[in-house]
Amino acid sequence: MINKDNFVYYAGTALSQVITLLTTLYILYNFSPENFGYFSLVLSVTSIIGSLSTLKFELSVAISKDSKSAIEKLSLTIFVSVFLNILLSVIYFLFEPNIKLFILIIMSTTIAMNGSIQQYVLFEENHKLNGILPVLTAVLNLIFLLLLKGDNALIFAYILSSWLITALYIFWMLKKGRQYFILTFESLKKVFHENISFVKYIFPSSIATILIMYFHPILLSYLYNSTSVGLFSFALRILLLPSIIIGTVTGALLRNTLSRLYFNNEYELINKEIKKILLWLFISCLICFPILEFFVFQLKNFVNISKWNGIEHISVLIIFYAVSQFFFIPLSNIPLVFDRKKLLLKLNIIQLCLTLMIYLGAYLLKWQFETFLVILSIAMMIFSIISCYCFVRIVKVKNV
Repeated sequence: MINKDNFVYYAGTALSQVITLLTTLYILYNFSPENFGYFSLVLSVTSIIGSLSTLKFELSVAISKDSKSAIEKLSLTIFVSVFLNILLSVIYFLFEPNIKLFILIIMSTTIAMNGSIQQYVLFEENHKLNGILPVLTAVLNLIFLLLLKGDNALIFAYILSSWLITALYIFWMLKKGRQYFILTFESLKKVFHENISFVKYIFPSSIATILIMYFHPILLSYLYNSTSVGLFSFALRILLLPSIIIGTVTGALLRNTLSRLYFNNEYELINKEIKKILLWLFISCLICFPILEFFVFQLKNFVNISKWNGIEHISVLIIFYAVSQFFFIPLSNIPLVFDRKKLLLKLNIIQLCLTLMIYLGAYLLKWQFETFLVILSIAMMIFSIISCYCFVRIVKVKNV
């Protein structure tokens, strides 16, 4: 929950999303759909490559006993990600040469680097840095976008802003005067084997999460018309803002706090912390989602949304889906800390299968679009309640 120590982290994440939305409006007015479509394709591909190239070792960084252990894990993450980014980019380029290879490597590598170093900053509990740099990234991206011209302006603006932030991260680390990178093969091999569970359980679990994230627009385009896909995507983008701003940040802070208490065997404090987080999420949910729904219903008073007729109705139908992610995302960090990664993998696979079953039902039974949304939303809410109960139950069992 928000306090004086992590306020900048929450505020920075929120402000960066606001600037990103303003940047999106600028893009809509100044770039063609083809330009934006190509940029979206490149960003999607490099995000997938960059996020998977770490094998999810970066999540182990914040869950470390001491600074030496965190640095070792960070070194391994960067080494593995650089190698796999190059390999996966080359493989993708061989099959789909419509994106330049150097762009694939540069963008995917910076995504992996920034995500990994952020985890170490989180371990150091430097919440100001983790709050300021996302804002700076969004501002730099907008500035470069205003300065650059041409069809590839979107891509080069993203590359320049991202690599400047990477340089700032590295400068911050070097300024601290510590030995950050382990280059011996034996040392890296040792750390790899000690954290192999992340590859076994968290990595495939993240694949399932990514598939769920990218499945919706693809599968919806087969079942329903493009208008329905657009309405769903736009409404979900708005309703997922609390998950991005509050859920993700709360989850990162929770993972860091619980790992510290876990290594000190302070289970009573762990229980208190989880109760505070549950209360914080519940209160935030009651405040954020009614405000967002009010915002959606008031859009027509400020902007001509005749092309988006029905967005208000759709936003109400998928509200439970958005709420389910709002709770699931932060609380899914509990099994990471308590070494119950296999449980997280099982639940993510179940969520993926459940989603596919709903799509199959819509195809076979010819559900109306509204019927599909209601069933998906309710099913995901029930799944989230059961999953969150399992997550909280882990702490009680450990405490027995």
